[in-house]
Amino acid sequence: MSKDLAKEEKNEIALSGYKTDNTGFEDMDRSELAIPYVILLQAMSPQVQPGVDRVEGAEAGYLMNTLTQEATPGNVGIHIVPLMREHMFVEYAPREAGGGVVSRRLPSDPLVRQLRSEQGRFGKLKSPTGNEITETFYLYCGVLENTDDEFFSGIVLVSFTSTKIKAYQNIMTRLRSNSIVLEDGSRVSPPLWANRLHLTTVQQKNNHGTFFNFKILPSEGTLRDSIISPDSPLLVEAESFISQISDGKAAAESAPSDDSDDSPY
Repeated sequence: MSKDLAKEEKNEIALSGYKTDNTGFEDMDRSELAIPYVILLQAMSPQVQPGVDRVEGAEAGYLMNTLTQEATPGNVGIHIVPLMREHMFVEYAPREAGGGVVSRRLPSDPLVRQLRSEQGRFGKLKSPTGNEITETFYLYCGVLENTDDEFFSGIVLVSFTSTKIKAYQNIMTRLRSNSIVLEDGSRVSPPLWANRLHLTTVQQKNNHGTFFNFKILPSEGTLRDSIISPDSPLLVEAESFISQISDGKAAAESAPSDDSDDSPY
């Protein structure tokens, strides 16, 4: 038996001796559990430029986990299971005023409705105080190291703004219209969290310049082949995380600065 294999077997035996599961973590609230973001690095992102925020090995077009600081090449990407969606309008203070998130508003918020009526339904809005209000779609996701994994390696949050919104809308439209034919001939639409997706990046160009955008496709080529089996432990884990997020036991860490999203609109 090799040394590495013996060490792995010894660790498995040692870990099997625990009589309880997650003892000491009872009653944790959302202030103790932070869900990291996965952000798409652009040419001017601080993580790519020389300086204190530079992440070793990171390049434009890479995906980066804001908690682990792990940067993944965009063509490699990550496999995810979408868990929950949120549609918000995020208000940012100007950079000269210190920047940062001021508030998050629902589309039904009176101020949002007023500003969209006055300034248009697309793009970024200006508040009466001079702050910038950005339409944002959030997608909470479970991460898979491999597409056949039965447990998540972590939970992340992906935000879609400006040019990224189209990628979000395209995959959501496909998932919403997808259906499976059962043995009795009836059709059923799987829940959102029964889908395995591959999040990668692609270089695009518009009138404002060249930038990177999200690209989201089924993990196994087709939606049918990427559906999670109804008896998979992944569905149980997905529903557990959804419950934690909905109950406020887990929350996203502070939103990354708008500096990390410098793609041209």
